[in-house]
Amino acid sequence: LNAAQVNTMVAHRTVLRLALISAKRQLNKHTISLGMNQKRGTAVVWLIQANIQAKKAVTVDKHVAILRVAKCGDFNVEEAKRVADRFGTLMHSDLPSFDICEDELDELPSRLPRRASPIGISDLHTVHPVSINESKAKSKKHFTFSKTTIIVCIVLTLFLLILLIALPILIYKNFHDCQPSTCASPSSSPPVSSKLLNFLMPSLYYISVKVYMPTFSFAKAEDDIQILFEGNVTILMHCFTSTNVIYLHAVGLNFATSNVKLTEAGRGNEVEIVKMEIHPKQQMIRFDTKWSLNAGSDYVLAILYKGTVSKQQQPGLYYISYAESAQTKYILATKSSKTSARRWFPCFDEPHMKAKFQVDLSLSAGMKGISNGQEIREEQLGHCIILIKEAEFIFNVVQQALGEETFTNSYTLKNAADFDISVSSIAENKGASILRMMYNIVGFDVFQKVMSTFIQKSTNGNTSYNEFFNILSEISQSQSMTDEWKQKSWNASQIIIPWIEQSSYPLVTVIRNYEDGMVQFKQSRFHMADKYDFGIGRWNIPVVFQHGPAKSPVPKAPYNYVLANVDMLAFCRIQYDEANWQLIQMQLTVQHDLISIKSRAQLLDDAFALAKVGKLNYALALDLTKYLPQENAYLPWLTASRHMSFFYDLLHATKYENQIKKFLIHIYEPIYHRLGFETSSKESLNLQELRSLIWKHACKFDLAHCIQTAKNLYTQYEQSCAESKSSGLCNIIPISLRQTVYCTSIAEAGSSQEWTFLWRKFVEEEDVHEKRSLLIGLSCTKNAMLLNNLLEKALGGVEMNAEVVSTIFHHISMHNVGNGMLWDFTIRNWDALLKKFNNSSVLNSVVQAATRSFKTRKRLEALEMFLSSKVDVGTSRFIFKQQLEITRENIAWLEQYKDDVLLWIKHNVPDSSQFSIYN
Repeated sequence: LNAAQVNTMVAHRTVLRLALISAKRQLNKHTISLGMNQKRGTAVVWLIQANIQAKKAVTVDKHVAILRVAKCGDFNVEEAKRVADRFGTLMHSDLPSFDICEDELDELPSRLPRRASPIGISDLHTVHPVSINESKAKSKKHFTFSKTTIIVCIVLTLFLLILLIALPILIYKNFHDCQPSTCASPSSSPPVSSKLLNFLMPSLYYISVKVYMPTFSFAKAEDDIQILFEGNVTILMHCFTSTNVIYLHAVGLNFATSNVKLTEAGRGNEVEIVKMEIHPKQQMIRFDTKWSLNAGSDYVLAILYKGTVSKQQQPGLYYISYAESAQTKYILATKSSKTSARRWFPCFDEPHMKAKFQVDLSLSAGMKGISNGQEIREEQLGHCIILIKEAEFIFNVVQQALGEETFTNSYTLKNAADFDISVSSIAENKGASILRMMYNIVGFDVFQKVMSTFIQKSTNGNTSYNEFFNILSEISQSQSMTDEWKQKSWNASQIIIPWIEQSSYPLVTVIRNYEDGMVQFKQSRFHMADKYDFGIGRWNIPVVFQHGPAKSPVPKAPYNYVLANVDMLAFCRIQYDEANWQLIQMQLTVQHDLISIKSRAQLLDDAFALAKVGKLNYALALDLTKYLPQENAYLPWLTASRHMSFFYDLLHATKYENQIKKFLIHIYEPIYHRLGFETSSKESLNLQELRSLIWKHACKFDLAHCIQTAKNLYTQYEQSCAESKSSGLCNIIPISLRQTVYCTSIAEAGSSQEWTFLWRKFVEEEDVHEKRSLLIGLSCTKNAMLLNNLLEKALGGVEMNAEVVSTIFHHISMHNVGNGMLWDFTIRNWDALLKKFNNSSVLNSVVQAATRSFKTRKRLEALEMFLSSKVDVGTSRFIFKQQLEITRENIAWLEQYKDDVLLWIKHNVPDSSQFSIYN
């Protein structure tokens, strides 16, 4: 209804007052006014099951009616009745609010809630405006009241008005006229009744409530749900009689003395709380102060507390659940009538102790808050806290989230173009590498001072990388850098700036003269594909040397290797001549630990990256893997595994699969047996990660011992956890190996029984880490029917959230049966996938999983045909084009380098029967 329509729907002043008085009697005098705007004088009048009768007046028969009234003058009785009847069937309320308007009218909302309460979360129900013609038609109805009824109503009205006016005056006079000797003082003993003493009167409540509503990924029984809330109530109160005891009503709330603060209003003098007592029988909480409060003074009492949300319309703060579209949704509401307000915030819960309220409600994104008070404002609180799912709570995720909060949200860039570039993952990784390089050049002290100075100057403002480099240049020149660089003529900003302003990164070629011992360096731009031409670049590259047994700064003996960019100090790749690569390979084979762990990882990564783009013979790169059976460090194995998986992904499911498996088992089998599967609580994190990595690849590459051990462990798991709903107490499989054991056992299972058992464990499991491991295991089945069933569940989404869907598609794509059917399933269900996951990262991950194994011209044509059709691909067009390019690169690699790799394997890897000492 708009303002014009409301102005035609008003009631006579006398009728309104009669309605108010009668309603108050029905409510047993327990009313609290919330959200009133004194200046505007708007009124929210709640008539709770009031049977109000007056001559020539409105009758509201056991309905709840809401009237927002302005300009209290002559009112139209019939229109008021029509409004009451129309809205009476829609509105319900537990917390009444009364006032008489004295100013102009606020416009009524066109949408009204089915249930209104001080704070609540509810669906909205559209109330259609009533036409003026309809109102005129209804205004023809007449009602007749007897003369006796009118007289009785008038007498009762006058009596109640006099009583309501006189009672507060008498109470106020009693407070000020009594003497300390005659007025009762609070007793130190527990209160004898649940009534509050009249020494303090509230005038304003400020309530802030934060509710932790459930956002479950999987269905849970309602009995298992416990919704918690935190509250902060600040009460402005006037002291009428000097006292050192404060009583408030509170039920079922948790408090701590340290979370209670009392101050004198206006002056800010804190009054110490020396004692706190809770009296459950009287539903009260008592605070003893160090000294007495002064009569006539105002005080502010602030209390932090916690509580539990009740169920199904119980008093206080409660929730209701309902099902919609196969999902459980929740409504949060308050029931504060009679003596229920004390159940969700401590208060002076007496009928005569009225006060104004302001309520702040903190909700999760996507939820809606509705109040019967006027909404003041809505604020986004997303920058106050960083929420990370437990399954993803690892150090690099936390580091990334905090970094984004600090350098993206709190310190924004002046140039929008810089911001667009900075949000890419490539820019983030490159930026981290450049900062690490700068740290190694300037040292910890200078680096820390540069970062702290930059943050302080940029707080709550915009910045640019030029400002950062000005600070870097100033501080690095005024303070000594590390020993390696402090004598150089460069300042730090001159070194770093070219890395920021140029795309890509450099390739440093080490050119040795083995006769005179001289070493030269040449730089060029490195790129993974020749078709990309970024032009000639130039960087200021810090170079750190390491050499073989010779002690001279630059080795002159031909048998000494040269190692540049030790520990990956600079963000670049290093290319050596063939002789130096062979010298490095010899050193790794003889005594690899004389080269640092980081440098060993870098050597492997550089060699295979250079070979992939044709800048290094694959034989030289593969020669470096000969030392790997001796390697025990995690970082080199992590790097090697990434490149070995590249070989496996391109050559498995081909006639060359046995050859590549022979090579990979040859590399992984020794360390697999050294590590075993038994873990210890004293093991380092790196060792645990290494065992998990080796087991994953050993079983993936069909190492017989790994597969059999995994199946044995899974059988024990089925026996020990058959009756348990959680794997935490019964599962003997080491946590770091569970994904591999589940996946291998399900892949090798002869029937569907193992899969069915694991699915039941997945549904019952509550631990997010274990649940993810179980899901990965389910995705490894080679049974096409079970895989299709799992994909249908992912698409249906009843048990699956977005993260789960990504996990299912990714791990199904990791084996032959899965990646063979995944593309067909994706195309067949593309419209449903697009509808459900468009504008989200899930759709991109689905596309990547469905196309990750594409390596033939037939698959390339299928992908090109799909993209050339007029199918809507939504926001995933870029990912499709990216996967199209990757498919072309896979085909080109197989045509150019497959034979080189297979030839090296033939000449350097013995048959498994000749090599393995474990068979």
